[in-house]
Amino acid sequence: MKLEKVGIQIGILCEKAGITRNKLCDGLCSESELALIEKGESSADVILFAALLERLGKSAERLTYILTMEEYKRFMARNEIEEALRLGLLKEAEQKFARYRRENPPKKKQGKDGTDGVDKILLMYEEKIKGILILEEYEKKCDIVTVMTQKRQYAGIARNNGFGVAKGEYVHFLDADDYVLPGSYKKIYDAACYYAADFIKARCLAFDMKSHEVIDVEAYNLTLVHETDFGKALNIIDNTDAIIHTNVTPWGGLYKRDFLVNNHLHFDGLMYCNDLSFYAMAMCRTDRIFFADMYM
Repeated sequence: MKLEKVGIQIGILCEKAGITRNKLCDGLCSESELALIEKGESSADVILFAALLERLGKSAERLTYILTMEEYKRFMARNEIEEALRLGLLKEAEQKFARYRRENPPKKKQGKDGTDGVDKILLMYEEKIKGILILEEYEKKCDIVTVMTQKRQYAGIARNNGFGVAKGEYVHFLDADDYVLPGSYKKIYDAACYYAADFIKARCLAFDMKSHEVIDVEAYNLTLVHETDFGKALNIIDNTDAIIHTNVTPWGGLYKRDFLVNNHLHFDGLMYCNDLSFYAMAMCRTDRIFFADMYM
């Protein structure tokens, strides 16, 4: 398979998966470069093609058939770094990354916008290693923190793995780009215990990355929930409107651990929308859903 055809296939896969170009190329390349790749007109590094395929949930193994020896060595070195990270071998990952960077220094090239581009794949590894090292420092200082690593399998599997070692009465599935307001955990936990809630939703705010401003989103802010529905037990049969017109994402509240375990609830291994099916299953299996009139 020619590399140009791989690029065209990436465009087709992107359409089928319903993934926006912005999400696909985030941290890997510019949208203009992705557009050229999809047209089969890009001379981008094959390592970038592999990263895009993996982000689409497709194996990049077949790309090895069309690599030059130099590209193949880089491809295998990258896989070794990822494997070390997956196994939690941070020192080994650091050493392999340092060697990879010495042998493959960032490529600088002048972009159309006048800025100097760099090898974003390298930067991605560097940030990943730094992030895990920071987490491990917290793990050493706090005995209730457990740091886990895994091969990239998307959010659903990561949440299931994390839940598998969680010991708290209530659990919160927080993503890397989420932030909990100081003091809000105690408030919503106290509310959950008071109501004996199977799961409880709180108000949340959104942050606009373009304007750098905090904005209100109806589903996150629980604007569509009537004021009389706060602080009382709800179920999907009698309170359909309130429950379905709210934030389905798991970071919008707390779930009782025993409720999830007893009902065998888990996230699907989908690349996207695994939170929607999780929320649908949860709301159909309890009559103790609560909305908290507070922000978290």
